[in-house]
Amino acid sequence: MQSAREPGEVEHELRVLFDHVPCSLAVIDRDYNVVRSNAHFRQTFYRKGATRCFEFYKGRGRSCKSCPAREVFLDGAVHREVQNGRGSRGQTLQYLVTAAPFDYTGAQVRTVIEMAQDVTEVVELRRRLEQVEKEKLEAERLAVVGETVAGLAHGMKNILMGLEGGLFVFKDGLAKNNPEVLQRGWGMIEGNVARISSFAKEFLGFARGAKARARLVDPNAILEEVAALYRPMLDQAGIALQLEAGQVLEPMAVDPEGLHTCLTNLLSNAADACLAGERKHRRITLRCEEEDKIVRFFVKDNGVGMDAEVRRKAFTSFFSTKPVGKGTGLGLLTTRRIVAEHGGRVEVSSARGRGSTFVLVFPRARLPVPTSETTTEERKVGLHEQHDQ
Repeated sequence: MQSAREPGEVEHELRVLFDHVPCSLAVIDRDYNVVRSNAHFRQTFYRKGATRCFEFYKGRGRSCKSCPAREVFLDGAVHREVQNGRGSRGQTLQYLVTAAPFDYTGAQVRTVIEMAQDVTEVVELRRRLEQVEKEKLEAERLAVVGETVAGLAHGMKNILMGLEGGLFVFKDGLAKNNPEVLQRGWGMIEGNVARISSFAKEFLGFARGAKARARLVDPNAILEEVAALYRPMLDQAGIALQLEAGQVLEPMAVDPEGLHTCLTNLLSNAADACLAGERKHRRITLRCEEEDKIVRFFVKDNGVGMDAEVRRKAFTSFFSTKPVGKGTGLGLLTTRRIVAEHGGRVEVSSARGRGSTFVLVFPRARLPVPTSETTTEERKVGLHEQHDQ
């Protein structure tokens, strides 16, 4: 059984603990004077002639606009934030400061104790990691562009080969004065001209979206807009469009036109897949959800589906399963490129005869920075507040 210790012994232990704890401690009064500090604080923030906390921490002559101690004096709660300061050797420091009530006069906080931990290396490491992430993202975007250009070149080569083949058959028919061969050659030429027309329209749309112009938008609102746009056409085609009620999501920084293009591309493909199938009840489902700061858009159909070979080709080459003149394969390439520009990816699960599910995946941490143009709606929800330390 331990014997009771003398008050002086306890006070001595507390003073030793206060002075030797491996972080900066300072007790601050309501005039921001540092009335007590430990050895670590004096070693880290010593400044000759300084008496107030802002003079020690930052070498400035007036109080900080963002001040945890002030907040504690106002509400008596614990406050914490990362601050920029200057050490005793003049070096720039980032430190995590935690401020809490220390002593009271009645109900009023009389002094505040602040604990400051040097997190300069942690902040620098985070900055480097963010830089690596940006470089990785840029490399992924360039890889998508490279694959897209290769795909476009492959598609152009196929069209040219088709034209050359048609022209060869047409000339052969002329030389032999054979109307049947002439007609076959002309049909080949017409088919490839139709492909060129479709290709040109889609390529112009592909080229227009070279740079994402991000702004804060409601993810569900874009999904609802796309559903409203396609519902009449799908109803007429006998395809049920179901928009599943999802979560109420925070605005996300995307190019709304680009995201709209991605969703309409997937919805158009889903409709074609349903029409190509033999199901009596054709259905497309749209959904948006967020988990672990990752926003996902789902476009699911119960159409013909894709086997492994078609899935493999869908995003790696200039490829379309639609009839000649109806598709160029640019839709999925465009979608993949736009999603990659937002730091996201496209996932697909499908099986022949069982339909397909395409998912646009957008990690919030990788989304682009919104443009400087601030909408009225954004200002209402306070999305552009700035804090001056």
